[in-house]
Amino acid sequence: REVVAISLSLFDRYLATLRNRCNGSTALLASLTTLHIAIKVHEVRKVKLTTLANLSRGQFGARHIEEMEWKVLTALQWHIHPPTAMAFLSHLLLLLPPQVNDASKEEIYALSRYITELSVCDANFVEVSPSAVAFSAVLNTLEDRRYRRLISNSMRDQYLRAIAMHVGLRVEDAEVVGARPKLKRLLASSLGSVDGSLGGDGGGGAVAMSAAMAQQQQQQQGTQQQQ
Repeated sequence: REVVAISLSLFDRYLATLRNRCNGSTALLASLTTLHIAIKVHEVRKVKLTTLANLSRGQFGARHIEEMEWKVLTALQWHIHPPTAMAFLSHLLLLLPPQVNDASKEEIYALSRYITELSVCDANFVEVSPSAVAFSAVLNTLEDRRYRRLISNSMRDQYLRAIAMHVGLRVEDAEVVGARPKLKRLLASSLGSVDGSLGGDGGGGAVAMSAAMAQQQQQQQGTQQQQ
């Protein structure tokens, strides 16, 4: 999942160097290439170039990806370790008060990560800083009806002060204010919920979230098996 976020970051930044002027074939080749770079650098298990080339349905071969790889690396000046929202999320949650037990931290992390991952393929978040996306996901989780029980108001305030002091992110930041409702809508769409809350009658929202996350995990495992 992190590899997908990194690949899309590389892809967006490469297209920016072209001033977003390219045809569909170039965009396809660039997307395959940035995925290849992300897997090669950030994954232990590798994917053959021919496997990636097959995704183009005969438009490109391994040689084309290798040639584009050099173009991408040169254009990005070899800056291929972008900070992603999911990376920021892990660091932000380290600042949760020590009074929050491990089980609660796991629950907060699970939903926050799910929300964060929903933003990866949404064009509305291309120009939103990854740290703001991650922070917005955490805020939405902590304010959800089912998740308020995991952390008291005093601990939440303590956490927000720590974030402001050590990270410089605040609830009232423009990026955060803009990102939060968009993330809520993505979650609502993902779960088929009206308001994006997981606190529906009988815990149905939580069940829906668990099912959605399980399905996403199964899809990922299926992709790895094919590789």
